[in-house]
Amino acid sequence: MSFKTYSLKLDNKSSIDYYKDSKAAKDLFMNKVLQKCSKLINEFMMFIESNEIEKLRSREEYLIEIVLIGVLVNEYIDNARAFKYKLNYIFTILNSMRKNEILKIKVDKIRGILNTKILLKSKKINKEVSIKDMEYLIKWLEASGDFKEEGIRIKRWHLFFVELKDEDISEFMILSNFCIDNLYSISEDILSKYVANVDLYLKKYKRDHKYKENIIYCGKSKLQYYFNMVCSQIMNDIYKNRFLKTREKIVFLPSCMRQNKSKCLGIKSEKGFVCKCCSKNCNVNIINDLGKALHYSTYVVSHESSFLKLKDNNNGEIGIIGVACVLNLISGGWKAIRMGFIPQCVILDECGCSKHWLESSKMSYANTDYIKKIING
Repeated sequence: MSFKTYSLKLDNKSSIDYYKDSKAAKDLFMNKVLQKCSKLINEFMMFIESNEIEKLRSREEYLIEIVLIGVLVNEYIDNARAFKYKLNYIFTILNSMRKNEILKIKVDKIRGILNTKILLKSKKINKEVSIKDMEYLIKWLEASGDFKEEGIRIKRWHLFFVELKDEDISEFMILSNFCIDNLYSISEDILSKYVANVDLYLKKYKRDHKYKENIIYCGKSKLQYYFNMVCSQIMNDIYKNRFLKTREKIVFLPSCMRQNKSKCLGIKSEKGFVCKCCSKNCNVNIINDLGKALHYSTYVVSHESSFLKLKDNNNGEIGIIGVACVLNLISGGWKAIRMGFIPQCVILDECGCSKHWLESSKMSYANTDYIKKIING
């Protein structure tokens, strides 16, 4: 099965209209929900500060986390309730082993079977979400290996929940559901044309992804596409001014943007592959060439998290633009923030990866005008 689950280029036109639409969706969403969640955000920030859990971040970032919890509960709570969390240690071992490139292929075959047979089991219970359910969800997310950054944030909220009464948890979920209801309805009105194939894809994807390690990742609902589209705009706004003030700027591109991976002459470096300008038609070369004029460096990474192996004592002075498939945007941005970098997000115009979506890989694109806009402010 070959599917473009999303495309920012309608009728083969420029994707710049998408960025106008996603900004409109973001503005409308923020106007609807930020004030409504103000009291909860204040209480959580006081909890964070008084317990010295982390350096306080912006109110908008904590709003994204409230939305995140609603999205993940909506999507996975039935799977989490069915998961025998005592098996978690098996998944922990496998997730650790796959970091070894030699073992990764064999480990992922085992993970694919376990993900399909165990993690996708479902147990529907008609009751409100409890503290215990949140613990189950955290264990399930950890076992999947696909939600490390999300898990870090939910654990902080879980500490907050432990101090609340059951009725307070219910009030939190009412607010969180209010947020995702607005996110979905606003996005359906403005952004649905860009994800027109997702629902059809989800009806058929299990046939091709059964017993594959990416079955959970590829099965993410349209709500998760909308979450990344809208919240990446929020995140870009939050960090825009700090990004512009950074002393160094780096653009990280996924390997699917290379014209022909087998003939790519890029040289491996600590930060990723350095473009050697071997093809004028290669999208990596185009963005690399643009960087010479706009004073940013360009690297190609094989995985969205690879760029975060960077070692720098002054990460806060490095601004990074991560170009990624829509479903990787927020998690990649969160990891960058956690390591001290100043992030901006750019979505690939459409998916081009054969591992997840297409029968054969194709060179993917990113909007160079939007990259220019981020760099120039």
